[in-house]
Amino acid sequence: MRNTVIIIVLICAIIFIDYTQYRPARLDVIHSQIAAIAALENDIGIAEAAQAKIATVKTDIEKLQISIAQRSRRFPQKSQAGELLDQVTTFAINQGLKIDSYKPSGPTPKNVNITTSDGKIGTDSVNYEEMQVSIAFNTSFKSLGEYLDGLEKIPLLIEISGLDLKTAEAHIDPKSSLIVLMDAKTYIYGGN
Repeated sequence: MRNTVIIIVLICAIIFIDYTQYRPARLDVIHSQIAAIAALENDIGIAEAAQAKIATVKTDIEKLQISIAQRSRRFPQKSQAGELLDQVTTFAINQGLKIDSYKPSGPTPKNVNITTSDGKIGTDSVNYEEMQVSIAFNTSFKSLGEYLDGLEKIPLLIEISGLDLKTAEAHIDPKSSLIVLMDAKTYIYGGN
């Protein structure tokens, strides 16, 4: 019986020493491991969310590249720009518009800085040229509408700006009751 008591006292002493000396250190390790696991789970959640966004961003980039390619095709090549502005005038004549003046300008070099989404101006820029022709003609409202509608259908990019409309005296020519001043521009980006 005495041996049993000694064994019980030793077991209680070992448990007491373990509980007071070693258990707090083990608990600290367990708590730090729980915190590390929580941080890793948070990182996994962030990584999974980022991975889901990557697919969306890749799709957006592909759509953007397709859009840029489609829009790039609307820019005339350098060799086409003058011809395109001539088409603007030829189309006006074919529509029965009476051209009073036609003033083409040579290519004007332009530059656009690329800005990032956070608003900072990048080191890259896009160089292009702008060609413009100023036209003045007499027409009717209906013919002007048909003319502008026809220009819109030209596959290459033409910008109409500076559209100035004035009424003409109807007794001079009733079919041309409108004096139109406008600028037609096209943009040349790369190519020959």
